[in-house]
Amino acid sequence: MMDGIDCVIVDEFQDTNPVQFALLAHLIKAAPRVVLVGDGKQAIMGFQGADARLAAALAAQRPNDAHTLDTNRRSVPGIMNLVNDLGAGLFPDYAPLAPHRTAAGGIPIDVMRVENKTATSKGEPLAKGSHHIAERIRSLLEEKRTIVDRTTETPRPVQPSDVAILCRTHDKAREYADCLTHLGIPVDLAEDGWFTSEVVTVARAALAVIADPSDAFSAVIFLTHGPAAVSLEAALTAVLDGTLAGHPALASLGALQDRASSWTAARLLAGLRTEAGLDDWAAGLEDPARAHADLARLDAEAAAFEAADPVTRAASGVFGWDIRSFLAWLAIRADAGDDARPDPSGSTALGVKIATWHASKGLEWPVVCVTGLDWTVGERANTLRIEFTGWDAPETLLERATIHYHPAVACREVAAHFAAVRCEPAAVTERCLSYVAMTRARDLLVLEWPDYVKEDADTVSRLLVEEGKLELGTGEITVGKSKHPARLTNHGKAFPESFADKGIETATEAEVRPGRPETPGPRGAPLFLRPSDGGEATALWSLETHALGAALSREAFDDARLRGSALHLAMRVFLQRPDRAIDLGAATGLSPETLAALTEQARSLRETLAEHGFTDLHPELPFDTEIAGGTRVRGTVDLLGLSQDGREAVIIDYKSPAPASPVEAAQPYLAQLGAYVGALSTLRPETRLARAGIHFLGSGTLAWGSPSM
Repeated sequence: MMDGIDCVIVDEFQDTNPVQFALLAHLIKAAPRVVLVGDGKQAIMGFQGADARLAAALAAQRPNDAHTLDTNRRSVPGIMNLVNDLGAGLFPDYAPLAPHRTAAGGIPIDVMRVENKTATSKGEPLAKGSHHIAERIRSLLEEKRTIVDRTTETPRPVQPSDVAILCRTHDKAREYADCLTHLGIPVDLAEDGWFTSEVVTVARAALAVIADPSDAFSAVIFLTHGPAAVSLEAALTAVLDGTLAGHPALASLGALQDRASSWTAARLLAGLRTEAGLDDWAAGLEDPARAHADLARLDAEAAAFEAADPVTRAASGVFGWDIRSFLAWLAIRADAGDDARPDPSGSTALGVKIATWHASKGLEWPVVCVTGLDWTVGERANTLRIEFTGWDAPETLLERATIHYHPAVACREVAAHFAAVRCEPAAVTERCLSYVAMTRARDLLVLEWPDYVKEDADTVSRLLVEEGKLELGTGEITVGKSKHPARLTNHGKAFPESFADKGIETATEAEVRPGRPETPGPRGAPLFLRPSDGGEATALWSLETHALGAALSREAFDDARLRGSALHLAMRVFLQRPDRAIDLGAATGLSPETLAALTEQARSLRETLAEHGFTDLHPELPFDTEIAGGTRVRGTVDLLGLSQDGREAVIIDYKSPAPASPVEAAQPYLAQLGAYVGALSTLRPETRLARAGIHFLGSGTLAWGSPSM
């Protein structure tokens, strides 16, 4: 093969991992000429084993052949000068890049100092960074901020498609997209998950059954998730009985199998959509437009598969033209990161681009808003890394490889030990990601600065402050001894006017927990239920309230579920292991004021229960039982109290709100308590449930009563 190759070029070499290099080393040795192109400051693929030290080692071996670029042709001077000054502190031997472009007009750095992280306080909705960023984009579009068109190189007003918001996670990206949509601004959000989406999963399973009728796993997926909606119990019974292949719902796939040898993948897909009923089924899903868009991309993939050059397909590991080869083609493309779900409206090209920091690499926009600077610097649990004892001889790297695993452990001290070991490698990745994010902007860089981050926090913002020597002033940013003009604004908890007029809702906890539709079991009742799905709302009567202590202050949690988990853990410790209460601050992130209030509530709750004879307390008690009709109910009782002889019981469920009327607020949860009542009567028939109720932690109020049954 090498006889016909004159030069081997490897782009983005900083993202090459040592295993890939082991293959490249053979090409490098055999090729007459080799060009390796990369930037160690953009080495962000560490989770795939890439390490920029490999490129640095090769450059050190042949210093006369290493050439460093010294010009940046993307960003205006105001942005690039700031990045250069920060880079000098973040990277050893940083080589500054001289900006090639001229200023576009206007201040190129915009810092939005956000003081609030949480979404609510005492039940009242509060503004977050996503609201303020959306409002800033709205104002830029309204004032027609001038940018320089990349194609014509002439000034023009900014458009939505000129703007990008860079987030750390896809979940956060959706939050910013919702805020922009609320203001009527079009959004381009490429969500991942197409390959594993419901409709594509069912279509792939159908194709797998057509290719191999003995594939029971794919057949079960098609039966249970597809148009037939067969219960899992019935499908597995057919597998055990040996009758799966003759199941009536698979007859349409059997008919298509007879034609599979002469039909293309695209034609088989057309048959699935009509003869197997995928189109009609997709139309009845929760989001039919999205489902049909996913199917449309599957059709496009089939056309691309058939049109692909045989050599190109063979190079990717696909050699045939049959259905199995097409399924392999899809899997390879998904593994390579091409897993974006298409926009059902088809209008994303005109919208504000929302992407993750990782996905922004190699791209650029006139205006870039960098969010997520409150991201914690640290290795994620359950991460597997390959490390090497040295980089002086790259050709022998694999011989010196060691595997490092960062486990998820419950013990705080052990977790801290593993985190400390991986602290510096994690910081390296965050330095590179910060560099990538801030160098995507051409004319205007907007930073969402988290003022709520504490000075001792291990976040990206603190990394920029401590290592980059960044300081925020009035009308300027100081980095070391250099000053950079910037627009700095403060943003509090109040919503921008554009949101206040529209009454946006940002409640942290739904008043009624949603149920889940279930496929009926053999006796007509659902096979499984959560407590929130079933139960009798009339299980309690004559609710009364009892004050347990001080109300809680609202903690700054991104997710209401995280706050709820922290509160539940604190109550469990106060009731069951008060000797470990000293560790609760570090374990939960709750403030000393909140923990003090919970201490009082737990003490009062224990005394109140004891007055009614419930002295044996069991916090966070899981259960799994079968109730009337054959349905299994699974859940966790927040607190079960038993009398000394075990003949009477009380059930308490915690909720985090602070309602003005606890009795009214408890009504939506009575069905859930009813499910607990039914489960207890099944699990402990000798025990009578004397009381049950809701403990509203936010207000320190207990609303409880006696069952009517």
